Amino acid sequence: MLKKNSKTFLLSFLLITTPFIQFIHTNVTELTFYYIDIIKLYVLILLPAFLIIFFFYKKNHIFLYLSILFFLIFQFKNINLYLNDSLSFVVILILFFLIIFSLKKIYFERFFIFFLSFNILFTSIHFFYTTFKSTNLISNKQEIRDISLPTNHNLYVVIVDDMISIKDFEKIYSVDLNEEVNEFELLNSKYINGTYLSSNGTTENISNILNLNEINYNIQQFKFRFKNLNYLMNNPQKSLLLNHLKNNQYDFKFVGSSFIDCYFFNDEYCLNEKKISFINFYVIDNFLKATPFIIFRKYLKNKVKENNKFNYLNTRYKELFQHNDAIGRLLKFKSIEKKEGKTFYLVHHYSPHDPHFFNSDCSFRNKILDVNWSIEQDYKEGYKLAYICTLKKIHSLLKYIKKYEPNSIVIIQGDMLTNSEITEYYFGSTPATGYFGDYYKDSKVNNFSLLTTINNCKNENFAYISNIEVLKKFLTCNAKKNKIK
Repeated sequence: MLKKNSKTFLLSFLLITTPFIQFIHTNVTELTFYYIDIIKLYVLILLPAFLIIFFFYKKNHIFLYLSILFFLIFQFKNINLYLNDSLSFVVILILFFLIIFSLKKIYFERFFIFFLSFNILFTSIHFFYTTFKSTNLISNKQEIRDISLPTNHNLYVVIVDDMISIKDFEKIYSVDLNEEVNEFELLNSKYINGTYLSSNGTTENISNILNLNEINYNIQQFKFRFKNLNYLMNNPQKSLLLNHLKNNQYDFKFVGSSFIDCYFFNDEYCLNEKKISFINFYVIDNFLKATPFIIFRKYLKNKVKENNKFNYLNTRYKELFQHNDAIGRLLKFKSIEKKEGKTFYLVHHYSPHDPHFFNSDCSFRNKILDVNWSIEQDYKEGYKLAYICTLKKIHSLLKYIKKYEPNSIVIIQGDMLTNSEITEYYFGSTPATGYFGDYYKDSKVNNFSLLTTINNCKNENFAYISNIEVLKKFLTCNAKKNKIK
């Protein structure tokens, strides 16, 4: 009896573990960011499972049946590739009863144990191979000599995610933002026309900033962009920027968003903040994509919206609203410490990127809580409001800098997916290309770019170069001695 219980427990354990192994295999290139969250997710699932074992020990076949069902539910996405939703459910039910029936035969039970064990072993080997395989694309041919930056001056590089140039925004929405541009000049800043992004998304862009050079990924290398960013963040000596900052006694702080933040890498890079949630909802969402949850998600979301007394979405969205407002979080932190210093702030402000939580006055956009709201129908209006709010956030930051840190260096740059072979392969058409129609097809869209002017770069021309070239050139002309080559 004990031997039988042991086999049942082992098989149940393998059945529960396999979906996590499949998830790891599918998302191996992102695990450098999210492995802690995946472990938490695994424990959250396994703990209830062990409680079930405890309560149903004398009826351990119940636990086995639940484990089989759990395993099959996570095969739904694979089955759904070939069959419609209804037939996929039917196939899962048929497989459920077939497995239960076949497990009555000892050789089938042994086969399942062997097959699942082999699958876990193979995937684990592949995971460790991929993890430790050298995929670093960072070139060390470029060298940074000692650059003497202004002493006791902070440096700010702010990424405003998905923010197109003012010129492109004016054309798409038929508006005039000259007044906003003039306000920037009154705050000792200059808007730059014609700059463009040198990367295929945020992760690659941050790697380029840390490398102070453009990393040229091909389609196969692009999937390792998370790993390469993690490599740079955790090996400052390999990052041209971080190495340079260290040599010049600068601290480094990364103020991120729900998409990417300091605690993904090193707590020392964080401001005095705690991680917002116990587990990353991005991880949960991707984990559940293999299940029928993707079908019920919209239905459940609308039900939650309708049942306001639970107030779940309201709470969750307002958490994201605050977390994605990286400029606001930075200013809140700086309001406590009004002093100049030697810190490099890399800020990822997750707006005007969707979902658009911000009204034009930067208040929370309650419209997205409406049962009938959809991003497809609301994208263009939501983007416009978020864009105007982001301009106001930038204005607030520059106002603070002018008042409390007039000699600090500030670079603010847009960051959006560009139309390329890589983005088409990995992401398909981007939201902007879909919702802004033919404008993206007929025009080369530039990114937002703004620099402070109280520095040594007043006579430099920054137009019509990439965001990384702007950054390098701006740091170079602010240096007192040698230059970045």
